[in-house]
Amino acid sequence: MTNKIPNIKSKTKILLILMCLLFILGAPMALAEGEIKPAPIPCPGNLPCISGKTQEKGGQEVRDTIINKFGGSFLKGFLGIVAVTCVIFIIVGGMQMHLALGNEEAIKKAKSTLLWAIVGLVISILSVAIVQIISKLFYTPPS
Repeated sequence: MTNKIPNIKSKTKILLILMCLLFILGAPMALAEGEIKPAPIPCPGNLPCISGKTQEKGGQEVRDTIINKFGGSFLKGFLGIVAVTCVIFIIVGGMQMHLALGNEEAIKKAKSTLLWAIVGLVISILSVAIVQIISKLFYTPPS
């Protein structure tokens, strides 16, 4: 008995399935009438959030609030993680150098670990400094 279904390559099958999913999921949104305005998200106590008034204004107000409130916190947390990671790698490099016991290849590997840990720390600190300098030079507050 022969297979009468045409042999379609797997990439074509995947593309066909994705297009069908896009049509099924996108059709209701494309056919919706009028403007749908979401309800403001309530602010839980003692947590930073965007106030209901700012959410209702939308657009640039919300973007500015997100950048001002959450951008700084994210950057501080990320730099903390980078700093801790660099310190851990500096310790690891120091231990590798201490345990090398005159093995030139192991000492070279330890020096490389130390070098790249310090380079990573310097780049992360310089990135913050460069962003702050550029934002102070070119930022104009909204009027």
